[in-house]
Amino acid sequence: MQRSRRCQFTFSICLLAVIAFAIPAIAQADDKKTPPKPKPPEFSSVAKVTEGYTEIKGEGGSLFRLWKKADSGKLLAELPKNYASSSTRHFIAPTVSGGEEFAG
Repeated sequence: MQRSRRCQFTFSICLLAVIAFAIPAIAQADDKKTPPKPKPPEFSSVAKVTEGYTEIKGEGGSLFRLWKKADSGKLLAELPKNYASSSTRHFIAPTVSGGEEFAG
């Protein structure tokens, strides 16, 4: 009787081990079937987007280029390609002397 229980116990342990190793293998097989990467969006050129706008030229250098549409008052800004990189970060902090009472 004990031998029968021991065999059943050994069989169930082996079965659990096979299932435990089979599930990750099945999951890895599904990972290999990844869908193709979507194409990046195609943006219009700056010249096409800014048709009807006049460029605002500031004195000295600026962080980005601005265009204005006189009849509707709309503004467009062209940010540089490396705008989000760590080398071009600019921080603006309001101060109490500048009129912001919650600064500090």
